[in-house]
Amino acid sequence: MGRYPDIDGPMIVAGGLIGLLLLSIPFLIYASIQEQREWNRFAQAHHCQVIGHMEGSTGIGIGPSTGGNGGVAVVTTSEPGKIGYRCDDGQEYWRNE
Repeated sequence: MGRYPDIDGPMIVAGGLIGLLLLSIPFLIYASIQEQREWNRFAQAHHCQVIGHMEGSTGIGIGPSTGGNGGVAVVTTSEPGKIGYRCDDGQEYWRNE
């Protein structure tokens, strides 16, 4: 018998997954900041100019569930707003706001 007899395998796995998720948050924030810095350097080096803006959208849909139990499914979708850039490399880039 282990030190904590009330904790079983699924609880240990769930705790490990939650811990892994929490440890990954700082990495994801760092990666996002680095990606923005790289874009800023690229945009400056290639003289990128704003050429447009697309509004974001959110949608909600309701329909029958495919689970076979006659249930109802509610689906939401979300698309962030975007800003378009044209750079001196001849390309257009659309980035999330």
